[in-house]
Amino acid sequence: MSATAPLSVQGVGVTIENISVAFGETRVLENVSLTVNPGEFFAFLGPSGCGKSTLLRLIAGFGEAQNGRVLIGDTEISQLPPWKRNVGMVFQSYALWPHLTIWDNVAFGLEQRRVPREELARRVEAALDLVGLKAYAKRRPAQLSGGQQQRVALARTLVIEPQVLLLDEPLSNLDAKLRVQMRHEIVELQRQLGVTAIYVTHDQEEANAIADRMAILHDRVIQQIGVPMTMYDNPANAFVAQFLGIANVLEGELLAREQLFRTRLGVDLALPKNLAFNNRGRRVMFRPQAIALTGASGSAPVSGAQFQGRVRDAEFLGNIMRYRIAVGDQLLLADVPHRRGESYFPANTAVDLAIEPEQLVLLPD
Repeated sequence: MSATAPLSVQGVGVTIENISVAFGETRVLENVSLTVNPGEFFAFLGPSGCGKSTLLRLIAGFGEAQNGRVLIGDTEISQLPPWKRNVGMVFQSYALWPHLTIWDNVAFGLEQRRVPREELARRVEAALDLVGLKAYAKRRPAQLSGGQQQRVALARTLVIEPQVLLLDEPLSNLDAKLRVQMRHEIVELQRQLGVTAIYVTHDQEEANAIADRMAILHDRVIQQIGVPMTMYDNPANAFVAQFLGIANVLEGELLAREQLFRTRLGVDLALPKNLAFNNRGRRVMFRPQAIALTGASGSAPVSGAQFQGRVRDAEFLGNIMRYRIAVGDQLLLADVPHRRGESYFPANTAVDLAIEPEQLVLLPD
């Protein structure tokens, strides 16, 4: 891809204020508010049907809210048609014209805007150069791979020099390896141009990898907004904890004075020091990689709570071995990094588990 960015793009902020959307009797979004900073790569993340694509389409002008407003920079655009908003949208399906050449597909938006021919040619060439497809200008979409077609869709969107780049699950039609490659290229382009980008996905790994910040939507509202790593380590509630990754959740009782969490399994877990309890207390969460395992009665590899379980089964996932361990009547997941030549615990093996206090998160009631 090109090392320069000859297109003139200036990212601006996006503000969503108290947006509510319903389709008939079905309420999709309720009083949703958030701010995307200028030049930020922001993601809307959530399960299917949570309203993330609806919210993106509202910014683009392809939908209407019952309440609230949308601003780009300081300008309210809620009532403007799509062609009067300086935003560009990349769709999941690429939406390329099959009978047009790559050059004509990229030029289409500029022609609709009646950009002078000399300026149009300069910008189309710059956009194709930016995505590494200058040599393919005379081909048609059917002559390109899926990844190349997605680059054309990006070029067609960027050539209009939008203030905001909207991407609606743009990589879901690609195979796993190509998705990883393309998400790196999209982030590189966004950083190069400085355009504000809003990306919709249901793929947690994808959102974690690309976003500066993200909003998790569920049950018509935003569950949490923040930096991916911070949200993964400090989820606001059980839904966020389990949606952003695999989470072990234990129920029990908070013993605030003793700085302990007494689980229903009868194991007391020491909690992090200086923990602000607030309205938290009946559930504790920790990730599979937070569990350290040894053979039963072996020396504990870390400090912290120690208790016993029995291996139910294991999955080899390439970089890790994932164990399902029965502790009382509950199954816990434990991830152990895979190293060549190491042996692992077979099913029905008794094991000791240890969890450091800093790895525990109290979830709100």
